[in-house]
Amino acid sequence: MFCAGDRACVTEPDWAIWAGADRTQPVTKTCTIEYRGRGFWAYDESLAILLYVAADMAESPEFANDFPPEIVKQWRVVTFLGGNVGLDLNDVCDDASRRERFVQLISTCAEELRVMGQVNGDAVRGWRSLGEEVIWRGGQGDEVASTMPIVELATAIVEMVQGDLPPPPSGHWWFVGTADGSRTIAMREGGRLAG
Repeated sequence: MFCAGDRACVTEPDWAIWAGADRTQPVTKTCTIEYRGRGFWAYDESLAILLYVAADMAESPEFANDFPPEIVKQWRVVTFLGGNVGLDLNDVCDDASRRERFVQLISTCAEELRVMGQVNGDAVRGWRSLGEEVIWRGGQGDEVASTMPIVELATAIVEMVQGDLPPPPSGHWWFVGTADGSRTIAMREGGRLAG
């Protein structure tokens, strides 16, 4: 299941409907990431880049057979849609062994992105997921963006899965993966994470 920031959740094959939409118009620039009733908001393009790297790495010899193909495909769907849908980690981290391997995978991705240091629009636009170009609204041409917001997002995911993510200030959600660093956003009435 993939949850769009302020919209209802979609399930496969519903993502194909999204894929046929005008992909130059973002659904939202935020998405939710949830695990065991906890969650936070994230910048969608940071999630898309992180999951692109994670899906490729999950299929590498180091992590082969750790994650079922349907989970890696979910990550590729989120990547393909430019992060316009959120991520529910309950299926990914459904037992202690896979949770540990997921933490190792995301930590390894974070280190790779930290070393990379930057990405540019041309490079990301050349990435393919599910046989299609990854949606990218970020920098055009050779405009460079730091990978540090993506590293920060990876760190927040690991902390949440391990139970170490501190609670946000009362009445707010964490908002992670933005160029200006972690910050909070006010909860809407009712305090729900996803629409």
